[in-house]
Amino acid sequence: IDRNNQTCFTPRRNACIDEAMKYFSDMSTWCDEVCAYFLKGAAWNVDSAFRRNQSHNATKEKGEAERRATSLESINAGSVFVPVLPLFEDPSSTAFRTGQGNGISDKNEQNGASVTPLLPINDVRLFLNEQCRTLDEKIGEIVAKFPPADSKTKLITSAEASIILLTCHSAIITQYYMDSIQSIE
Repeated sequence: IDRNNQTCFTPRRNACIDEAMKYFSDMSTWCDEVCAYFLKGAAWNVDSAFRRNQSHNATKEKGEAERRATSLESINAGSVFVPVLPLFEDPSSTAFRTGQGNGISDKNEQNGASVTPLLPINDVRLFLNEQCRTLDEKIGEIVAKFPPADSKTKLITSAEASIILLTCHSAIITQYYMDSIQSIE
């Protein structure tokens, strides 16, 4: 944030942050559209399978279509860790962290150490590792519930279900980011 720029009124109300907010808003919209595209297509395929099964009276296929319809509800990113949160610390307090080991420094120095408002890189890695762990866990659930990507099914496969999960998670990340920025004021 260029605080010397005349368009900078506050840490939140300035051109740089407005551009970032527009980007993340557009990203969130795109993610929502991708999810809707796949879910709408999947719902249509499930409905088609039901109609086919009713006309052919194929009980086995109908049961499979019902299972897939139920599985669509399992594609959500609610249990995936989101590594975005606002942190506010007073740089003059003893609790303020120094930039040890994160490769980022500020020109302000306190007790010979660089002062930075960022978490140390090891803490950032912990957040990202937890996100990866919970994503892997959720994708494992999807792979168990949906047919493999190379299957001949017209219903949704694990590949499409994974795309839905990842775009839903991306939309949540962008929302957390925008909420964090809004909380500055």
